[in-house]
Amino acid sequence: KQDAGTIVRVYKERSGEYTLVSFLLDNKKNYTISSENEPMAIYLQEGDQVRLTYMDTGEIFLPVKEMTIQGLE
Repeated sequence: KQDAGTIVRVYKERSGEYTLVSFLLDNKKNYTISSENEPMAIYLQEGDQVRLTYMDTGEIFLPVKEMTIQGLE
């Protein structure tokens, strides 16, 4: 599925060589992405506009496959 919106909150944690980025969009959905899949995700911050493609797994944090951060593409 695809979605777009504004980042409300961001949480980043190191996991080996990569950073896991979890974030909340203004649509109240939570997403997670690894810098392994999207290296630019490490720069994500509150207020950023994003477009993303994710897997609708039904989990609380939906895994993102691809993401574009407006102004950083």
